[in-house]
Amino acid sequence: MINGFEDYTYELTEYEQNVVLKLAVFVLKYARGKEKAITNQKAIREMKKIDESVKVDGPRFRKIVSFIRVNGLIPNLIATSKGYYITDDRDEMISYIESLDQRVNQIVRVRESMVRQFFIKQ
Repeated sequence: MINGFEDYTYELTEYEQNVVLKLAVFVLKYARGKEKAITNQKAIREMKKIDESVKVDGPRFRKIVSFIRVNGLIPNLIATSKGYYITDDRDEMISYIESLDQRVNQIVRVRESMVRQFFIKQ
């Protein structure tokens, strides 16, 4: 769970693990290649076509996708502004990993600045 985002980042519920996760994996496995990228909203709509009782919103869907990726349930599932998709392209994977590194570095820079600002004001 992430402080300040508790409403979205709590661990997956039993329902999410047993129902939503399985549907998400099923839907996302068809997003093979950049041209078949699928957005959060479209993935949720597709899941509801399979099971209209599915209850999941965008932030929780992202949490589920994070779980899928961290646990390797769908290898090489990347995300772009076009949506999620599976790639076997080496250059796409390298570019995506570099993008993750850039985001991590930016978060670290913001954190360091916040620490400096906080302690300077004390």
